[in-house]
Amino acid sequence: RLERAEFILDTEEHIRHKEEEEKQIAAVKEEIELSNLAKMYLRDLIKRQCWDAMSTKGRAVKAFKSRLEVSNYPMKSQSEDEIKELERVQLLRKIEISERNVRME
Repeated sequence: RLERAEFILDTEEHIRHKEEEEKQIAAVKEEIELSNLAKMYLRDLIKRQCWDAMSTKGRAVKAFKSRLEVSNYPMKSQSEDEIKELERVQLLRKIEISERNVRME
């Protein structure tokens, strides 16, 4: 019985084809790895901005024997500047309401 390699008449051409295939395989692997790396970076960026930045993480508690679900409200951490701006806006709103009440009297 003949071996499989004995059927190859042009061994140089066969070797050249194998080397070409291996180069193509390596190029595709590198492309996939770079694509995966870019996706991992994007995932980490989104996670940092949307999950890690939350002071209260979004969670839900589901009942075992019914379809009820209780969830909390996720809250983003606020910087001192944001807190000061919020307090300023709340004060302005209180002043506005007070002025309206005085004018109506």
